Formats: sequence, structure tokens, C-alpha cells
Amino acid sequence: MDELRALQDKIAELHKQGRIQEIKPLWEQAVALARQTSGPKSIAYAVTLNDLASFCREIGEFEQAESSYLEAAEIIAEAEGKNSANYATTINNLAGLYRLKKDFSRAISYFKEALAIYEATLGKDHFLYASGLNNLGLVYQDLGEYQKAADLHQQALNIIRNLDNPLAYATTLNNLAGPYRFLGKSGKATVCLQEALKIYAEIVGKEHPLYASALNNLAAHFYLMGNYELAKTHYLQALDIFVKTYGPNDRRSISIMANLERIEKKIGSDQN
Repeated sequence: MDELRALQDKIAELHKQGRIQEIKPLWEQAVALARQTSGPKSIAYAVTLNDLASFCREIGEFEQAESSYLEAAEIIAEAEGKNSANYATTINNLAGLYRLKKDFSRAISYFKEALAIYEATLGKDHFLYASGLNNLGLVYQDLGEYQKAADLHQQALNIIRNLDNPLAYATTLNNLAGPYRFLGKSGKATVCLQEALKIYAEIVGKEHPLYASALNNLAAHFYLMGNYELAKTHYLQALDIFVKTYGPNDRRSISIMANLERIEKKIGSDQN
């Protein structure tokens, strides 16, 4: 297990440095090691498989992510039952994948199931419960149910502000800004996004994909407010980081390039 821990520590350090393209072989090595040392039906193997799935989800390899999540969930359900925190974490992550695939009904179902398990096993003051609230809120944002989303993100923020987890706090501020903007609270949204950006800069630095995501969110906010020059500046900064981290063909890079195209058209039409 020392070898597995060493691999996980190395992966965490690479992720912190934004060296994403070096990570997948290490996760695959970790999964093989966990299977070999603990067995194919072990919790250690299932948890490591879950971690590989989450990384695959991050880099857009959705098919491998889904199959790995489902295998991990089946192992955990057999070993611990479907009321364990490990099972809840796996289906919570699977729900996040379904959200990215725009399968919102399955995403909501799994998120709600995970939340119920977290509440029963860990309580409502736990970070994982707050994370589940955040995730469910994001689905409702996608569906345009902004008040429901804002309420969920605010509940999560109330929990996380009492925990020593500045990155989770920044993420929740980012999440809350979305529904604020669409509920006509642009000033509050700006404050949330700028505070989140500052936290990311201090914790992970200005070359990390988390910082890029915050730049991207702030750019989208400025675009919707009609401030196209500020939006362009922030999109370009985010794009530079995403291309360095994931490459030009990643969904994040492609999305920003499309947004920059729209901005150029807006700026061009305003000048005519």
C-alpha cells in the first residue's frame, strides 16, 4: 500500500502543478496495483478505480469514466451495501458525468440518492454533503431553474465557510455567481467571481486549470453584462492555460474559442 500511496501523492502533485497530460498512466498503474495487492473485489481497488474514472471525466474520456464508475459502484455495493459513504461518492461522481453528457434526469436521480446517503452516514455539516448540494445546484442551473440552484449553492456555502477548505469555498462562490447573474443580481455575481479568482490565485497559482475555470466564468459574466473587451481579456487568459494543460482540441479550449469568435462579431457589429 506504500507504493500505491506514493503514486497517489505523485498524481496529486502533478495535478496541483497543472501537468494533467502526465497523469493518466499513473492512475492506470495505481488501479492495476490496487487490484493486484488488494484483489478485484476490494474497496481499495474500487476507490482507486473511482479516482481513475474521475480523471477520465476531467479529460473528456466519458466512455471509460462511465464504465469505471459503474464497476466501482458494483464492487462497493457488494462489499459495503448501497448505504455507505464510498457508494455515495461513486454515484455522486457518476451523476457528475451524466450532467456533462446532458443526461439531466439521471444526474438528478443519482445526486439526490448520494445526498440522502451522505446525510444519513455523515450528517449535514460534512464537506461531502455540501459538495452534493453544489453538484445538484449545477444541474438546476443547466435546466434554467436559477432560484433552486442559488438556494442549493447558498446552503453549500453556509456549510463550507465553517470548514478549512478554501478551494471548496472558492468553487462554491463560482457556482453561486451563475444563478445570481440570471436572477438580476449582477453585482453579487461579480463579487463572488472575483473573490473566487483571488482564492484560486493564492492556493493553486495562475497557471492552474482551476484558475483558468474561474477566469472563464468571469469572462462569461462580463460577456452577458455587455463588457466585451473585459470578457475577451479573461477568455484569452483562460484559453492559454487550457491549451497548455489539455490541448487545443479539449472541450474547454474549443468552447472558449467559439466564445471569442462571438465576441469579435459583437465588437465588429458595435463598431459599424
